[in-house]
Amino acid sequence: MDDEKLAETHGELNTNLESEPENLDVVMDPDGDLILRVGTELTDSSASPRNFRVDSGTLRRMSPVFKVMLFGGWAESKPKDGSDWVVTLPEDNPAGLKVVLASSHSRYELLPERPMNRTLLLDILTVCDKYQMLDVILPWLGCWNRDVNDSRKCYCDGVDMARIAWLSGDETELLSEVGRLIMRTKRSKPAASLILDFGPGADELPWADVIDGLGFGSSDWNELVAVGRVSIIRDILNFVSYQINSLLSFNPWSGFYFGSKVLCLSYDDSCDKAIAGKTPWPDQGLENVDKNKSTFNMISHMLAYYGEDAASLDGEITPISLINVFRRALFPFEAPNGHRSCSPSAKFESFVGDGSLAKKVGKQVLRDIDKTRMSDIRERIQRTVERQCESQSQAEDYVKSTGDVTHCHRCYSMGL
Repeated sequence: MDDEKLAETHGELNTNLESEPENLDVVMDPDGDLILRVGTELTDSSASPRNFRVDSGTLRRMSPVFKVMLFGGWAESKPKDGSDWVVTLPEDNPAGLKVVLASSHSRYELLPERPMNRTLLLDILTVCDKYQMLDVILPWLGCWNRDVNDSRKCYCDGVDMARIAWLSGDETELLSEVGRLIMRTKRSKPAASLILDFGPGADELPWADVIDGLGFGSSDWNELVAVGRVSIIRDILNFVSYQINSLLSFNPWSGFYFGSKVLCLSYDDSCDKAIAGKTPWPDQGLENVDKNKSTFNMISHMLAYYGEDAASLDGEITPISLINVFRRALFPFEAPNGHRSCSPSAKFESFVGDGSLAKKVGKQVLRDIDKTRMSDIRERIQRTVERQCESQSQAEDYVKSTGDVTHCHRCYSMGL
């Protein structure tokens, strides 16, 4: 096309866009040929409809979904009569789409200020998933995820966090988040439907709604969650039972408990006897022998109750509630001087405090999810980070030399 024809075409384009809607909100490309009208049917009052002037060619390159939508002969294709090219996306979130469009059009000044908040990140990832545009935000995804995790104050946002982990391709975090949800799951009564319970003051949430909110998983999730919940409760009971029964049934002639070595981390049977309330600690004294003995009796009664009562396995107690019950019950135990880590209380904290129980049940429930999809996302993230900055020190050097990270892909992606 010669220069004269190109100028004529460009003039026609500008003329056509002069009649664009007056409430155009954000111009991603001043020479853009397409207007996206977004969020017109959203019921959320905080998500006001927005219009975006964009370049259709950019969307075609960045998104296979937009490529088919805009250039595949569908209703959203460019009008042949020369009228404004306006495409309505009634159910998309304007705030999330704005970030994706800003990144794809190199309008980095329009990216959100850090720290990123959970709601906006979920909106962004939802848009990326719908239009297959995750690559567009990969340079920032790592630090956005860190912002959300660092600002977290409770686990009541677990459904959103699990969804973010899924859309981000973070399998490790996904297993933990789903596991934490199951740790807070109960039944209103035996054989009733599963309920997510975050404790006093929080609304209970049926697991059917949880599954809808997560947006992934298999059709037999309810059964898998029920089995996982019971498995965790049994693990907790078995651990406490082993610690208590092993100490109570100590055989001083063999130095073994049920065929294993003494529970004291230094293999000192006197430590075990003192914690069990059988004898004072030699040469140092343990004044609260009776206290330990009474604590043992209470724990033994609790184990008998929870082990025999079907409600503990298929009823109103959540695994996290059971953990807290035993945490409070085990706390009074006193260990001899220099043997604090031998206390059943310390061992219980080690057993439940590292998140391994949540990851275990999460892995059990999510064994059938599409791992290929998540692996592909992780590989793309890694390649993007490597392209953006060869090392953390290089990013730091750039910041020191320029003093400005506002528009720097590399430093922004490294979270500086």
